[in-house]
Amino acid sequence: MSEQNRYAYLDCAAGISGDMFLAACIDCGVSRHALQAELLKLGVGKILLRAKLTQRGHIRGMQVAVAGGSRRHFHCPEELYRVLDASRLAATVKEKSIRIIRLLAGAEARAHRKPLSAVHFHQLGEMDTLADVVGSVAAVEMLGLYKIYAAPVTVGTGSVVCGEETFPLPAPAAVELLKKRTVRFAPDIWHETVTPTGAALLAGLTEEISGVCALCVEKIGYGAGSLEQPGSPNVLRLMIGKMPRAAAGERIVVLETNIDDMSPLYTEILFERLYAAGALDVCLVPALMKKMRQGVVLQVQAARHTAAALQEIIFQETPTLGIRAQEVSRTVLERKILKLKSDYGIIVDVKIGTYDGTVMTVSPEYEQCRQIARKTGRPFKFVYERIRAQALRQVSAARAGTPKVTET
Repeated sequence: MSEQNRYAYLDCAAGISGDMFLAACIDCGVSRHALQAELLKLGVGKILLRAKLTQRGHIRGMQVAVAGGSRRHFHCPEELYRVLDASRLAATVKEKSIRIIRLLAGAEARAHRKPLSAVHFHQLGEMDTLADVVGSVAAVEMLGLYKIYAAPVTVGTGSVVCGEETFPLPAPAAVELLKKRTVRFAPDIWHETVTPTGAALLAGLTEEISGVCALCVEKIGYGAGSLEQPGSPNVLRLMIGKMPRAAAGERIVVLETNIDDMSPLYTEILFERLYAAGALDVCLVPALMKKMRQGVVLQVQAARHTAAALQEIIFQETPTLGIRAQEVSRTVLERKILKLKSDYGIIVDVKIGTYDGTVMTVSPEYEQCRQIARKTGRPFKFVYERIRAQALRQVSAARAGTPKVTET
């Protein structure tokens, strides 16, 4: 339903919460009914999203509230993981939602100096948190956002009540999630501008940018906060568009470590966890180490906001004692998905990579080609090349204009 080469810029001048982010996505065109259908896949009852236009200062924005569903309270992260694991959500939505809940749980553990196993969710265990996280992840998928850049976030002062205790603002868990982010303290704002859920969405879905962001803006959405804020509108602004060709490059982090004492048995789990945590690419390069030992160099490409979590996984799953990290530039092709009705009568996803409007790559989805090969008994390479040739013919036939692709 949307292009896969879209970028977004998140203006956090008034802070961020889970419902503000969700509301901004709806204001950008995501169907509230489609999101409710996604939330139904959680299997926790019917969850209603109430959305309405409201005024904040001189800006009209969308306000969202979660209603309906069971009144179930999730007391610990494991309960949320079990619901997500058992859900009918798409794999990408499920994995990203679990990652964000893990960020929340880790922040709670660090803030209160407790082990993860002892983390107890109070307000974060309400149905609203689960709906905000899953709804936001699903909305990002529906919008087809390749990357979300976020401005430095504004935090308020004062205090907030959590359970039976009063904490200074920003809330302890939110502060943990904002580590390594640029924050702007607003001494004249005496209410919570950044909730833990909002901070977790920032940490799990966005990359901070403090300089110039070049974007050909196509859509603008405003997510309204629940409170009026004197002096400036209490809204989260989401701008969606395409990067100009000159700005198609991006900055990523390359993590690297030399290993000469790791069993090959560890490799599969290592790769699975790294990809599930958001790694862009993972590879092992054979190398000759000190004392003439045969070993490997593990290289992981990562977005900056996922680098810390990926380093933790490398330390957990390998015997390495140190990881090198360097920031590099990466240029990527614009990508779209062609829903191709193959000669085998099965719809196959084909990635179309373009540069400045020119088609550069045509790549059928491996898993779908493999399933066809198994079903028909034909060699995989024959199936793959036949589908690729069919896709090339369709792209060539449309070369006079834009290749006809079904947006997903």
